[in-house]
Formats: sequence, C-alpha cells, structure tokens
Amino acid sequence: MPFILDAFQPLREHGYLTTFANGTLTPSAVTVIGTGNSPLEQVKALSPRDYFFDAPLTQLTDPSLNTTWDATLSPIASTDYVVAVGWNGIGNISDAQLANITRFVGDAHSRGIQSRFWDTPGWPIFARDNVWRALLEGGSDWLNADDLEGASSF
Repeated sequence: MPFILDAFQPLREHGYLTTFANGTLTPSAVTVIGTGNSPLEQVKALSPRDYFFDAPLTQLTDPSLNTTWDATLSPIASTDYVVAVGWNGIGNISDAQLANITRFVGDAHSRGIQSRFWDTPGWPIFARDNVWRALLEGGSDWLNADDLEGASSF
C-alpha cells in the first residue's frame, strides 16, 4: 500500500484528494477508494486519510467484521449483484429480490455511504436495462457498467 499512497502525492500536493482529518471529511475532485484486496486495517490507520475502503454492501451490519462503517472510512459499499440479488432481468423481480436491493441500499444510506452493485447482467440488453432500472428505483447510487455507451444513454 505505501507504493500506492506515494503515487497519489502529486494529487495530494494540488489538493485534489478527498480527505478525512481531525474528524472532518473534506470532499474534493478525486476520492480514492480501494477495492478487492485493499488492507482494511491499514486504511483505518491512515491519519489524515486520503485513501478509502470499498465496504462490503451486504455486511454493513455484520458485527463480526469489527468495523463501524461510515463515509469517513468507506464512501461507497459494493457487492456482487448476482450473489446479493440474483434476478437476471427476465420476467418479474421477486419481492425477496427487491427487498434485498432496498435493504442493502438502506443499510448503506443510513450510514452516509453510497451503494454499488457490480457484475450485473449485460445481455440481453432489455434484461440489463431491467436490472439497471430496478437498482436505480431501489435507490442504488451507482451503475456498474462495461457498456459505457449503453449506460450513458440509459
């Protein structure tokens, strides 16, 4: 992680990075959020912090993670759509699947965190659009898309 933090120095010097210091979150042009295998404990220890963590959207209420999730640590929380919701966009979404979207988005929003579902179905297009619509109507903040042209015209 030190290599990554060093690489941000030019952005840091120009004041482009969102920071959390002395109890204050200061938004800026670039908010760096580590995903995947980012070391949570190292991110927690940063002070001031200008590198944040992508929280596990489906586990924000899990006490076993021993973490208080909020926007000062994780401005965004994400999860694998297929695992969390599972609807392929064909036919009707079930009440349980819709409730999952609402619950996970609500858990994030109650903490001031934005939500993102990744690995949404991409094909057929009408099914992808149905999934995107359900996510947005359910309050999700971000669409994760490989088809940038399709997302821009959605």
